[in-house]
Amino acid sequence: MDRESVACNQNEINIMMQLTDSPYIVKLHAADHRPAAKSTFTEFWLVMELCPGGHIVDMMNTRLGNPFTEAEALKIFVDTCLGMQAM
Repeated sequence: MDRESVACNQNEINIMMQLTDSPYIVKLHAADHRPAAKSTFTEFWLVMELCPGGHIVDMMNTRLGNPFTEAEALKIFVDTCLGMQAM
């Protein structure tokens, strides 16, 4: 991974580490990186908050043929908006 890509990833990590006050954003607890052994790649490790329900795509895939109700869709939309607002 070139230096620019590593710097871009590190910048993303720095931003995510600052977003700790919102219940609508998955928390990043720790991160580290190092060059991968015998490779030109850089490995990144991220320790993030556990989301036992998965992400929205998982929820949608488990409900194929059974769409969200209007109330459920509104809750997802509002939660997403609140997460965006916190950024």
